[in-house]
Amino acid sequence: QILINRFLFRGYGDISTGRIPMYILMWDGFIKKPILGNGLASTNTLLESLGQTVGHNVYFQSLYEIGLIGTLCLLFFMYKSLKQTIRMIKVQSKISGAYSLVYSLLISLYIQLFVIFYGLTGNPMYDHFQFIIYMIACAIPEIIRKNFKYQHEIVKAL
Repeated sequence: QILINRFLFRGYGDISTGRIPMYILMWDGFIKKPILGNGLASTNTLLESLGQTVGHNVYFQSLYEIGLIGTLCLLFFMYKSLKQTIRMIKVQSKISGAYSLVYSLLISLYIQLFVIFYGLTGNPMYDHFQFIIYMIACAIPEIIRKNFKYQHEIVKAL
């Protein structure tokens, strides 16, 4: 704790910019209702006393609002999307002439990883614009897969 306090509160002030008290409040609220959480948008009410409306951490806020069940569903979706993107990159990189598809998949992977890691200190899931970009990035592998399957069906029909 001495090391953490020295790092966080040294001569620079609070480098967490007030996030630590938010994390503690959300964690304590999660402990009280761990299974289903406290309800969507309940973080606004919880953090009003700190002058904040979002928790600046997707995972703590999800645990607080939608509990273990909802957070596990969110993490499962994130995992499946990453897994499908990586699998599609492996498949498409073996096909000659699919460089633009691999490039699109790599952009999708980058955006997904960025949002997942940014979720530790920010809240991209609760910002409409960032969330839409994340959803588009998650949809790219599925769009490519369906298009690829459709093209193979046309070639078989000819």
